[in-house]
Amino acid sequence: MSLKHGRQKDRMSPGDASLSNNTLTISCEGCENLPDACGRNCINCICDAIVREGTAERIRLLSGRDIDISGASAEILCDLAKVNRPITVIPSGRRCLRCPRSPAKVLEGVWAEFPDPSFTSACARLYTDSRDGPECNACMQRTYNALTMAETEMRAIREKAESIVRGAGGAH
Repeated sequence: MSLKHGRQKDRMSPGDASLSNNTLTISCEGCENLPDACGRNCINCICDAIVREGTAERIRLLSGRDIDISGASAEILCDLAKVNRPITVIPSGRRCLRCPRSPAKVLEGVWAEFPDPSFTSACARLYTDSRDGPECNACMQRTYNALTMAETEMRAIREKAESIVRGAGGAH
């Protein structure tokens, strides 16, 4: 990982982000978690910021001691943001919002298992209730498609990360 430490005095709320000069700056000040680009909470926050603000070559986590992420590490985080937040139709209505098989709840469950999300078990859980209407079937199919796409992309990210690690290991 390419990490550098520095200081910056910008004041934002935890999770606030801005993109400037191909640097995504994310505020960690006031967050209950320590900045850790490998931790699930931080990765979720970073991915949310990337989805909101856009991809960047450099990601800066602002805290008591700032952390800069660049190179292959930033690239992998940007790739994860694309996988972590697949585009699905947002369900509407009370029944959809409470449905345990809504895209948001299914994907939330998958990513709760990060760094080893189980897309296969999530797909299997989608089709467990026969009382669904045609709109439910269409929603479940979109969710299934998003899960299979995310699984394929996650496999590619793992291969990329392993390749980077092998390359770094061979350089020593």
